[in-house]
Amino acid sequence: MDKAPCLERRGKPRVKITFPLILRGISETGERFEEPGSLDNISATGLYVWSKKPFQCGDEVFLTIQLSNIETKEGPKTNYLATLGNVVRVDYSAINHYG
Repeated sequence: MDKAPCLERRGKPRVKITFPLILRGISETGERFEEPGSLDNISATGLYVWSKKPFQCGDEVFLTIQLSNIETKEGPKTNYLATLGNVVRVDYSAINHYG
C-alpha cells in the first residue's frame, strides 16, 4: 500500500512538553501493535512523539498520553488524553528512535 508523502504542516505554535504515551495501531502485515513512546511537543493542530517503532507517513495511530499521577483520598489517580491521528512526518534519531 502506498503511503502519503511527508509534508511540513506546522501552522500553530508548539509547546515543548514531555509525557509518556502508548501508540496503538495495525502494522503493515495486519497485526495489532502497542508501543511505548513519549510526547515531545504539542500544538492546537498536532503533536510530535518519539517511538522505537518506525512509522510511515499516512499510518493511522491511536495515542494514549499519560498526563499526570496524583494522590487522592481514594488512592492514586492518573489522567490520560486519548486521540486518533495520522503520521505526517517521520524523523530518525541516532539513538534508534523515530519521531
